Amino acid sequence: MIKRYTFILAFLWISLFAGCGGKENNPGDNNTGVKSISVTLPGATSGTNASFPVKTEWAAGDAVVVNGVQSASVSSSQGSKTVTLPLKSGVTPPLRVYYPSDVLRGVNLPGSFVWSADGIDTSKLPLAGYSENEPECVLAPMYSIVRIDLLASEGTHPTISKVTLQSSSQISGFFKVDSDGLVSSGTIASSRQITANVNAALSESALLSVFFVVPSGTYPNGFTAEVKDSNGKIMQLERTSAITIAAGETYSFGQIPFVVENVITGNVAGHVVTSDGLPLSGVVVTDGFSCTSTDEFGFFQMESDLSKVRFIYISTPSGYEPPRRGGVPVFYIETGTLSAKQLQDLTFTLTARNHDKYTVFFTADPQPRNRTNGYDKIAYHSLDVCEDLYTDLRKNAASITDRPVYGICLGDIVHNTLSLLDDYTNGLATLGYPTYNVIGNHDYDRAASDDEKGGLVFEKYFGPLNYSFNLGNVHVLILDYLLMATDASTGKLTTVHYGLSDDTMTWLRNDLEYVSKDKTLFVCSHSPMFRFRKQEFSTGSGTRNGKEYATLLSSYPKVHIWSGHKHATFNYIYPSSGLYPGMECHSLARSTGPLWTNEYVVSGTPRGYTVVDVAGDEISWRFHPLQYQTAQYVRSSAPPAYEHRDWSYNSEGVAILRNGKELDESYQMKVYARGVYGDNYIYANIFLYDDLWGPVFFTPDGGSPVEMSRWTDAGRYDYATAEMTLFYKTDSSVLEDDSSWEDLATGYTDTIFRTPVDIGSGSGTVSATDRFGKTWTCRIEW
Repeated sequence: MIKRYTFILAFLWISLFAGCGGKENNPGDNNTGVKSISVTLPGATSGTNASFPVKTEWAAGDAVVVNGVQSASVSSSQGSKTVTLPLKSGVTPPLRVYYPSDVLRGVNLPGSFVWSADGIDTSKLPLAGYSENEPECVLAPMYSIVRIDLLASEGTHPTISKVTLQSSSQISGFFKVDSDGLVSSGTIASSRQITANVNAALSESALLSVFFVVPSGTYPNGFTAEVKDSNGKIMQLERTSAITIAAGETYSFGQIPFVVENVITGNVAGHVVTSDGLPLSGVVVTDGFSCTSTDEFGFFQMESDLSKVRFIYISTPSGYEPPRRGGVPVFYIETGTLSAKQLQDLTFTLTARNHDKYTVFFTADPQPRNRTNGYDKIAYHSLDVCEDLYTDLRKNAASITDRPVYGICLGDIVHNTLSLLDDYTNGLATLGYPTYNVIGNHDYDRAASDDEKGGLVFEKYFGPLNYSFNLGNVHVLILDYLLMATDASTGKLTTVHYGLSDDTMTWLRNDLEYVSKDKTLFVCSHSPMFRFRKQEFSTGSGTRNGKEYATLLSSYPKVHIWSGHKHATFNYIYPSSGLYPGMECHSLARSTGPLWTNEYVVSGTPRGYTVVDVAGDEISWRFHPLQYQTAQYVRSSAPPAYEHRDWSYNSEGVAILRNGKELDESYQMKVYARGVYGDNYIYANIFLYDDLWGPVFFTPDGGSPVEMSRWTDAGRYDYATAEMTLFYKTDSSVLEDDSSWEDLATGYTDTIFRTPVDIGSGSGTVSATDRFGKTWTCRIEW
């Protein structure tokens, strides 16, 4: 809060009335005491360096308030400094007088105004006076002035479009009134600046004076100002030492020739500001190739090859969010239809958001197809299962009330039919949080002639394919890791190569130049960029720029790589002796179940997604099984009666476990009883297991814990997946020759543990403690 100083201009402050920090003299029916008052306006006063704008003549309708009692209004414009005004009831001295008469409810100082050559409109600015005994007083200002006097530089004739004054203290908006003058009512971003819309030409000889009304007091960090001309050129002024201005005085910046300091030499320029119009410094801005950052006035500029550039966009800083179109973050501006002048006057507006803690929902490969697609007639319509996914995401997000929620979809948002992007974005709009999106191979326009053209439809919905943003101490990278080519036999853009293009590598290097090494990286791509099972993509001979991106990303001590594409869960931590010590790879199974059937489990993992919680530097995650199924089985026959699905669906489509409880995040593993696999083992598939989890135990009722061993045989499989696969391989001619189904049923599941049990019947509990210290359990009987 600004320190206030007692007024010394012709009155003495003691205490105020109700609503002003003091007791009210309640006039009631008091018809005694002072019944009228003679009030004199202050007239022109002198400030530190310049004349002070103040009301000098009474006008019709003016009125004052005395000890809480309103006076009659001035009947007509009298052109005088002094008027005698009757009071609506008598008051008892001492007299405290305010103008205008509603000032006791507080004072609003404008955050923006239209400049006039006649100076400030003083008719509503607050005045106050005090009289110990006599029914008369002289009013004095309850405000101060900051003044900027501008001249044209020699040989120039610029037109000033606007002047903006900024402070670290409140200088506009609502103020309460107390015995020391105007008091901040709670400083917010928008109240720390005032904008004068000028639109006036400068002269080399005559001053253009811009007045700003501010509260009196001490401004510990002084003021800054930005003067902008009609061509978008800017002069910045700084007065950053502590400044004290008494009531009725002026602080002047001095007479200043307009000299452009931020000459726009680049063909792209603009500002990044808050939703309240305040500048944001240090924000990284890019054209997809080079990067720059904003200065203390939120200003940026760059020289771009506009023949190649389709977007100018920002790396949203931590603590802020971009606007949304539905559920899609809009952190970019398309360049295609903008004029050269517009490209030099871009504005990005961000809203403040606390990122001390937050949650991210990672989904992968929803891949809906048209209902008429032959592969969508086997079990469940993919569009219906996507709707169930949206329901789950929406309800889960609504249950999280202590932090912001974000979504990241890891690609294959649709399955070749790009018109379904409308359905997808409509679904995102219902979720209540922003979702960032990665392009997948099925999101490319298959009719396009090359990789670049293939991504144009996706860009219309989601913006650039490579971008970054910041959440807390995490720098998130969204990367197009796919290099699409046309198939020689079909001519369609369906051949997939992996890696980062040379242009993407250029952008990535430039983006990370602005990211300190203490940041954690979340790197999001559709296909795995590093390890998946026994395959190392970064060192693959066919991977474009694999060595280059691996060297760059692994220079950060904490890196999490997130991907989909493989339709299977896989988590891997590079050992200290490995290629990239400490780097972690997280591949997600398909959120909507197996491709073609959209059934309840894929490669051992149920339909669902990964929930990541971040609080400061602490990052944790867990699996979230999809809790809803309203999708209807598309065949005339009844859906399979799976023996090894642990839940059924009630009439509302909610999954109910065998113990009668709703399916929820306590379901982190699937346990199989002795004999299910045709042997004497208890099996447990722990969905998100990695090497930092603790040992997995089976504890028979009444017995001691036995550590279970990880199943590593090449033929390992998840029994529930095998049960489902066998049904559809037998039941569907479409899938008879689809060998990929065999791959998904066997060898893909890396998270199965087992231990032998000698007795033929019994019960017990499987327990596993995750890397974050939480123990998950599951009961089993046989």
